[in-house]
Amino acid sequence: MHNGLLALTSLDADQLAQLEELEQAVVDADKIRIKLEMPTLRSRAVSTPHDYLWYDDNGKIVGFVGRYQFQPGVVELTGMVHPDHRRQGIFSKLLDSAQAQTRSEGDDQMLLVADRESDAAAAFADEREAAYHLSEFLMVRDPAEPRGPVIGAAPGVAVRPAQFADAQFVGECMHAAFGDLDSVPTIPDPASLIDPERPTFVILQDEAQVGCVMVRLDEDGQAFIYGLSVIPRMRGRGIGRAALGQLIALLRNEGYEHLALEVAAANERALQLYTGCGFTTTSVMDYYILS
Repeated sequence: MHNGLLALTSLDADQLAQLEELEQAVVDADKIRIKLEMPTLRSRAVSTPHDYLWYDDNGKIVGFVGRYQFQPGVVELTGMVHPDHRRQGIFSKLLDSAQAQTRSEGDDQMLLVADRESDAAAAFADEREAAYHLSEFLMVRDPAEPRGPVIGAAPGVAVRPAQFADAQFVGECMHAAFGDLDSVPTIPDPASLIDPERPTFVILQDEAQVGCVMVRLDEDGQAFIYGLSVIPRMRGRGIGRAALGQLIALLRNEGYEHLALEVAAANERALQLYTGCGFTTTSVMDYYILS
């Protein structure tokens, strides 16, 4: 039976179930969202510790901090402690261990992720002298939203599943939209483009490649849209709006009625795009830079 801190490269079925129970206890007590990324936790394939658990004297998980890397050079850290086990320094010990491991692996920037409604998280970030970095909106689309045409969409736009040959274009498109322009684009593994749980789609304008978008398909019937990007010279023409409208229709025809996405609060154009396509904000995550 475990007691205290345990650092793991992957989680077993019991640990995942306990984390879901812990998450529910925290959500019920604090009325906040925790960015756990359960699909990621279920499919960890890493060689160094990324998940840090704290067990009480009865062998029950009462604390968690996870390390997530969705882009090169940036590690996101988020976690939780059971309401009955707070003010014991558990979260600090878990976070210290996660940060130490991150430092040992390189000079990655570390970001603490927390719901804006969590006063405790804001106080913790202040205590750690973590500087505010950015905010991200979680937006969802009501299943009852009409399926009509998207207003302001460009004609001649199509969305198709990516193929192996699209890897270089997808890498360059994502780099232009989200990468460091002084670095070299990262070309994805072609096999990752056709992952049935995380498929990539290419956006076409009159059959020419002009953008891409990714989707994560969850077991609970929810589709999470991310990475929507259009190459710079084709922006401002309604292509993204048309592509999103087609993707929404495609996903709903496949039975995915619950659609969600995240967008940086500072990206006003994207916010307007998603709002115009029927998405509404349900929560806000704040990101703090940890030293």
